[in-house]
Parts: sequence; C-alpha cells; structure tokens
Amino acid sequence: MSLICSADALRALHRVLVCTRFEAYEGRDSKTLGDVMDVAEYLVALLQNHEERAEAECLADFRAFLQDLETRFPGYDGLMAVFDADPQAGPGKERPLVAAGA
Repeated sequence: MSLICSADALRALHRVLVCTRFEAYEGRDSKTLGDVMDVAEYLVALLQNHEERAEAECLADFRAFLQDLETRFPGYDGLMAVFDADPQAGPGKERPLVAAGA
C-alpha cells in the first residue's frame, strides 16, 4: 500500500471532520452525520491508494467526493476551496486543476 501525500487533501479532510463535529454539536441528525462519515472514511481510503490506481485518478475521485459533500450537505461549504487553494499564492487564490491521468 502506498500513501498519497497531498497537503491539500489532508486540509480538506480536516475541514470535513471539523464541520462534522460542529454539526454534531448543533444537533444534526445521526443518519446525516453517519452519511458524511461514510464519505470521510472513503476519502481516507483514496489517500491510501493501494497502488492499484494512479495518484491523479485517486485525487480526482477525492475531489469529486468533496464536491458531492458540498452539494448534498448544508454546512460543508468551502471544501473545494480548501482542496483547490494554492498555499504559495496566498489567501483566496486557487491553483489550476490538473486533469485526471495528467
């Protein structure tokens, strides 16, 4: 098993966990929180890569699952901005997307 070391992915996963904790404190129903945690669990599996797929493909899937979380669950806004942010460019700047398989 190989690990994908993406600071962007780790920051986005951290945001998922922080948002989920906040939603739990706010009394969000357990079914919804369970659904979010199911996605978070899969995000970790994507970072574990298992050497069966290219890193770019795993990160493209990771991005798609983040986008799905943002769309399906209120309170998870900003996941894509965190994942796509370029820390070298400063706050609010986004890095160009890399196509899967590139």
